[in-house]
Amino acid sequence: MLATTAKTAKLFLESLQQENVKDSFSFLSKLVDQLESKKDPDPIELRLLESIYHFLEKFQLLQGNLKSYSRDFTKHNNKLSDLYDENLSDKISMIE
Repeated sequence: MLATTAKTAKLFLESLQQENVKDSFSFLSKLVDQLESKKDPDPIELRLLESIYHFLEKFQLLQGNLKSYSRDFTKHNNKLSDLYDENLSDKISMIE
């Protein structure tokens, strides 16, 4: 189960590199620029800008946590593989 979730997290991070996702964030960036440059923004525009800031902040935190999760899982998985390989080689040497 843990391997599946780590793989899914990694696949999600990789999917963020697709062009359509990059385009979406490009449009969001353009929207932020337009909202920030307004001389007298409406209250809804201020709330929208604030929401975008919160979204981007949370999204960056999410990306960082997902990277750590998938990296840590890979590191722990490699340690388990190494341990298994050591135990396997010990068993083989005892048989010989």
